[in-house]
Amino acid sequence: MSIKRLVNSKNLSILIVMFVVTLSCAYASFNSVLNITGTVADVRIKSDIRITGIRVNGVTSGGTSLSEDYNKASLKVGTLLPNSGSTVSYAVDITNTGNQEMKLASITGLPDNLEYVLTDYNIGDKLCQNDKCSLGLTKTIILTLKYKDGSFSSTFTTHNLNLNFEFKRFTNSYLRSASQESYSTSPFLNTDITKSQIESVTFKSSDEIPDSAITFSDKKYFDVSHDQSDSIKLYAEDMDSNGLYEIYIGQDGGVKANSGSQYLFLNLNNVYKIDLQKLNTDGVTSMSEMFRYCSKIVTLDLSNFNTSDVTTMAFMFAYCQKINSLDLTNFDTTGVKNMRSMFDHCTSLTYLNLSSFNTQNVTDMGVMFQWCSSLTTLDLSSFNTLLVTDMSYMFFTCSKLVNLDLTMFNTEKVTNMSYMFTSCGSLKTIDLRGEYFTVDAARNNLTDMYKGCSSLEAVYLRDINERAIYRLNYPDYESIPFNNVA
Repeated sequence: MSIKRLVNSKNLSILIVMFVVTLSCAYASFNSVLNITGTVADVRIKSDIRITGIRVNGVTSGGTSLSEDYNKASLKVGTLLPNSGSTVSYAVDITNTGNQEMKLASITGLPDNLEYVLTDYNIGDKLCQNDKCSLGLTKTIILTLKYKDGSFSSTFTTHNLNLNFEFKRFTNSYLRSASQESYSTSPFLNTDITKSQIESVTFKSSDEIPDSAITFSDKKYFDVSHDQSDSIKLYAEDMDSNGLYEIYIGQDGGVKANSGSQYLFLNLNNVYKIDLQKLNTDGVTSMSEMFRYCSKIVTLDLSNFNTSDVTTMAFMFAYCQKINSLDLTNFDTTGVKNMRSMFDHCTSLTYLNLSSFNTQNVTDMGVMFQWCSSLTTLDLSSFNTLLVTDMSYMFFTCSKLVNLDLTMFNTEKVTNMSYMFTSCGSLKTIDLRGEYFTVDAARNNLTDMYKGCSSLEAVYLRDINERAIYRLNYPDYESIPFNNVA
């Protein structure tokens, strides 16, 4: 082989090696931007959101803006608030140039005597404008600064503020399901903590974990989001050192409940407090057995509950034996179909306001108030029972009720009234004179309907035909004072 041919062969080999190296580098560089798997290219997620403008939007009661400035994630403003009712409002422009949907997680930096109010935006919501949520979105939010109630001081009316805006990726996560956790020995939300080890549960609008959080299996917290996105965090403390845990569940903007929230607090039999103010129940369809066997709870504040989508509340408060009052005036029960055993064995309940209940779609009211043995009055005048088929055990052992007015009840479809008033030992009168109250459809299921009503003085019926149905189908007909017919 000639020397010239050898040199050419060698040069060719060098060129081939250089080409392969260059191609590999190009691929590596390309693949750092595109994650290539087979024929699918996943574009890298880019988050870039920032404040891009600020201007005064309005003032009240002598409020004045002395200065306004901003950078990527903070505002620097000077305000004069000379009166207790003074306010200064700023229009703040937020621009998202990334391809990731984002949210405003928090605003910090205010002194203790001031607070802010946002218009047309809630902390934790996705930042959107006209259905545009990324890639060039500019969202303007109105930020109003004001004094907290009772915190005005004429000595300090000028405020130089540095407000920090924390932006985070928006995820549509919600709380994992508890539907398989039916026992006190079950793990709470699939964590290392069993239900019987808990003494309180608090929901938070932040996912921050304090240093005081107890470590479990090298973890300070548990991810309790349905999609394991690390967006809802549960941690535990034992500040009173009694061996029972105070549980905190946090998500930026508040914790979104699972649509199936049945069993969520079931069998938390050592829990004395549940703080629900930061639990968002929008979209929840099932609250069945939600608080069942929370036997140490005395009070529940449910004022923030949205129940407009709920279809079942069966056993919701059953065996909450220490609860003494429930204010459910904010409950929207329009869509609820099942209220069976809803207050069953709420033996300490002395007050129950159901005036706002819309029961037009309810089919089952059986055992609804069974063993509400401390209730002395019960106003059910708002109840629509047109679709109800079961009222068995409905007032069983409501032993302190004195009078019951059920004249608004429509029982034309009710097929079971067995034990309906059994052991209501203090009942003196039951008014059944409503136009649509009848026991006709339930004539074969009237077992012991009035048994143990030892104080009964009068059962007011609609007409003589109702007495005839009882005479034929109710064994103890002669012992019941049906002689007060309208």
